Order: sequence, then structure tokens, then C-alpha cells
Amino acid sequence: MDSIKLVIWDLDETFWKGTLSEESITPIKENLETVKKLTERGIINTIVSKNDFEMAKSKLVEIGIWDYFVFPAIEWNPKGILIKQIIENCQLRDTNVLFIDDNPTNLNEAKFHNANIHTKTPDFIPEILLHPAFKGKEDLELSRLKQYKVLEKKAMAKISYDSNREFLKDSNIQINIIQKPIKYKDRITELIGRANQLNFTKIRLDDQEVGNLLFDETLQNAAVWAKDRYGDYGIVGFYSYDPAANKFNHFVFSCRILNLGIPQYIYAKYNFPELEIVPEIAENLDHSHPDWISEFNFNIDSIDNRKKINGTGTTKILFAGGCEYDQMYFYLERNNIEVKLYVNYNTDQNIPVRPSHTETILAGLKFSATQKENFLNHPMLPFLDDKYFDSGIFDFTYDCLVYNPRMDYEHHVYEHKKDKFLISYGGYGNDFTDENDRDKIVEFFSGRKVTNINEPFLREFSEQFMGLGRITTEKFIKNLHEIRQNIPLHIPIILINCPEVKLSFHEFGEEMYQRFHEMNKAMDQFISESENTHLLDIRKIITHESHLISDLGHFQRKHYKDISLVMLQMLNSLIGEKVTTKLNLKSIVYTKLDDMIDLARKIKRQLVG
Repeated sequence: MDSIKLVIWDLDETFWKGTLSEESITPIKENLETVKKLTERGIINTIVSKNDFEMAKSKLVEIGIWDYFVFPAIEWNPKGILIKQIIENCQLRDTNVLFIDDNPTNLNEAKFHNANIHTKTPDFIPEILLHPAFKGKEDLELSRLKQYKVLEKKAMAKISYDSNREFLKDSNIQINIIQKPIKYKDRITELIGRANQLNFTKIRLDDQEVGNLLFDETLQNAAVWAKDRYGDYGIVGFYSYDPAANKFNHFVFSCRILNLGIPQYIYAKYNFPELEIVPEIAENLDHSHPDWISEFNFNIDSIDNRKKINGTGTTKILFAGGCEYDQMYFYLERNNIEVKLYVNYNTDQNIPVRPSHTETILAGLKFSATQKENFLNHPMLPFLDDKYFDSGIFDFTYDCLVYNPRMDYEHHVYEHKKDKFLISYGGYGNDFTDENDRDKIVEFFSGRKVTNINEPFLREFSEQFMGLGRITTEKFIKNLHEIRQNIPLHIPIILINCPEVKLSFHEFGEEMYQRFHEMNKAMDQFISESENTHLLDIRKIITHESHLISDLGHFQRKHYKDISLVMLQMLNSLIGEKVTTKLNLKSIVYTKLDDMIDLARKIKRQLVG
């Protein structure tokens, strides 16, 4: 050995004493110090171990050493191939790598796949820090470790991209671009008036204005119809292109096709013309050309434009929560399920409305008509409108309530100092009563061309309202019980919790992780105390930040299909004969980029978990 740049550690009976899957383990203090000293010399450490990833990670976090490793491969697959992949990810040669393992078979396997790798048993560990091959170069700032963490993040992002792209290509996405779409004026009016997440210009038009636009011969107006292997989406988009100005005046799509890449395909098809984007947009545009989408002039007259099924056998569910879950309801509607939504939306002034907090839902139950009117007309509450209390939760016109209370996880709660009513709004870094957040809040609304939420407004808001912070877990549980008590027990409730993933790219990543963990525990407690109340556990599906798009509430497209399949299983169990499952339930996959587990093990974990 001349110069070692990477040390690969086995765990059981090597890095620590004992076998994690069979008994308690005992950390070896000297090994912990060796890893830290090597890191301070610019030498990188990683793990290749046949173990359960989450169990091993939890133990390594507990003993304070997890963050010193990069590209850990903790799974049940052969070690030789895993080592080869790690060396490639680290952009090193195998001659600069040491693998330590107590099993001679593993050491020989490593040699077979990596001819020049150095291998040792654990009795060599005490010699490492004195051996000249591990001299390294002083790096007390751990800059080399940080560089490899960036490499690790890029590699995981690539795996995520490749995995998601494979899903999209397998989906066989086809679109039909319908020129002069007068026939679909009503649907286009609906899209322009209601779509938010993928309404890039946020320009709203009424029915007459849409009619005038569609008859304008100087513009290229088109509707976009989409379908894929899972079924037909119908009219999902509209754009109005001005060839003289090389500009999209309107560019709007349904969030049902969020993350399928259809807006990007249209944008690239017109060679990236000018487009004035008004935030917020859930799907960014760039200069790429999606190759998983094809155009096809299918017979649209023979296809039902996603009409609801109104037969007596239809299962009706009410969903309350974030509008991002709208992506999964296409899959449900294909299975004789009618979905009514009570989700986030924007006002006509492009102000976000987030009505699904438990405090808001209960206010809709308790407030009189006069109280609601006074509430909605309050001058300091421009982020509410006349649809704010229309949850439909206490109308009982549904077979099952599906509720994702993410707003309780994130929003601040404010109490009016005089009238004592409560209002929830704002997420991380957006406390309306914190003067340190004012510039950020004003910038956010200014970007949406909202001028009345400004510095004077926020000062006045702070005069009238007291910030209470986020809802406590105790109050959250109490509110959920009150909601459950006011819904007949024969109606099942499916609660969707939130992922517990640390976001390295988010300013509040650690704080959000802790908060979501506490709120999920509170939800678990509530469900254990409640009748006919069930959990769709997102923690089993979203397990890594590469599964996310922008935050803990927005996931890669394929995971919404996975969620919908799990929900179909639950509805089959809870409601029974009304649900006719057309999708292949065996295609549920709980992906995890930390360990590339083979298909058989995925299925096993899914069945037992």
C-alpha cells in the first residue's frame, strides 16, 4: 500500500462488536476515532455492510459518526459489485482503496471485482493511523469530506433522475395538440380560471374573453390532450402563442399532469419562446427536450373527457389537503372512484389560500353565517375568500374522508388580540408577526404581483394579531378528535401523514425534519385512540430527499402513483365491493436510493410493512 484515499468499512464484528440484526452491538471507541482522524487527513470513509439500512443508519447517527461516511452501501447484495460502484462514484482507482471485513469470502469477492484493491481483516485497524499509506494531508476543516458530500448528492440526484425518467418512459405518455380548439372553450375557461400550480402566466379570463381569444386568427391557440398507459387525462393544457412576438401569452396546464414533462415538451417544441412566468410554479422550465413524450393524433371524439362516473356503484371520497395530491386522483378515478377536492388554491388576485388546517376546518363547523362573513371581510385577511370554509367535510356526502393535514405541520397560528379568533397562514420563514421575515414575505407577494400585502400591511397585521407559533401536538390531537367526533363512525377516515426526510438543500431542513417527526408521532397516537381511522404512511414511500421536488410536500411523479395504489388497497379493504381495482397492485414499489434493494426484497418489505 502506497497511498490510501478511501477506506471501506464492514460493520458487524469489524467497525463495532456484535451483529446488528441479531443482538445489541457495542461501538469500538478506537474505530470511531480512527474514522475521524482519517477524515482530518483528507482520507474518505464509507461503509459496505449486509444490514438493514435504516437500523444501521439509526445506530450510526446515535453514536455520532454517520456524517463522516459518504456513499454508504448498507444492503443485502454482494459486496464486490457495491464496492466497485462506490469507487466509481468517488472517482478513484481501486489501488488507492482499502476494504476491511471480518469475512474472507467478502474480501476475496472484493478482489474479484476490483483487482487492485487492498483488503484487510479487523486486526489491521490499530495499525492504520501509524501506517505511511494513511498519512494523507492535513484537512482540519474537513473540506475533502465536504467535496465528497457534494459528489454524493450529485450521484443520488442522477439516480433519481434516471429512475424517474425510466418511469416516465415506461408510462408511454402521448399528447394530441388540438389547433383552433373552439370546441373545448368551456374546459379552457376552467383551466385559465382555476389552474394555479401550472398556470405560468396567472392571467385570468372570463368566458367571453376566452371566446374572443380563441377566435383571434393572429395567434396560435391550442389545447393539449394527454394519455398514458394508465389511461386518458383528457384536455390538460392550453397555450396561446403569438408568432409575431415569439411569445406565449397563455401557458396553462392541469396539475393532474404535474411532473410528466408536458409543459417542458411544448416549451421546447416552440424553441423556448418568451414567457413571463408569475410565481409560484410547481414545475420549472429549462432548455431540455423530453424524449419520453410523443405526439399522436388519436380519435379524441371517441374518448370520454374524464367525466365523473355517476353510477350507484361509484365510491365517493372527499380529499382535504394540499393540491399536489391532485396528481394521484387520475389513477383513482380510473377505478370507479369519484373525488371531491378541498385543497389549496389561489384567489383571483393570485394570493395563495390554504384552507385545510384543522383550526380552519373546525371554524367552518362552529362559526355562524354572520361570523364567517365578518371573518372573510376582515381587512387584514386578504388571503381568504368566499370558498374558504366550504370543506364539505361535515356534509357527509362521501363514502370516505381522505385528509392530509400538512398545513398543521407548517403553518403559523395567529390570534386576533381583540376578538380572539384564530387564523393559520405562512410556512417556514414566513411569520407575519416576525419583523425579520417581512422583507421575504413582501418579496414573495410582489413576485406574484400582489401589491396590498406590503410593509405597512405587515406592521398593521402585527398590531392586530398575536403570533402563537405552530399548533402544538396536543392541540393537533385534540382537533383531530373533534373532527372525528363530528363525522359518523361508519364513514372511514384515511389520514395521510408527511415524510420524515432531512432536506440538505432547504434552509429549515433540520427544523422541518424534527417538526414533521413530532407531528407524525401525534398522528400515530390519535389513530391508535380512534375508531375507523386509518393511516396511509408516507414514511414508507418517501424515504430520501431525492424522492422530493422542492420541499417535504411535493414528490416525484411516480410516487403519487405508488400512493394511489396503496390507497386503492385501503379502500378495497374499508369499502369493499364498490372499488374495482384496474391497476396492477403488484407494481407498488417503495423506492430507496440509499440501498438499491432487489425486487424480491422490495415486495417482501411491502407485504410485511
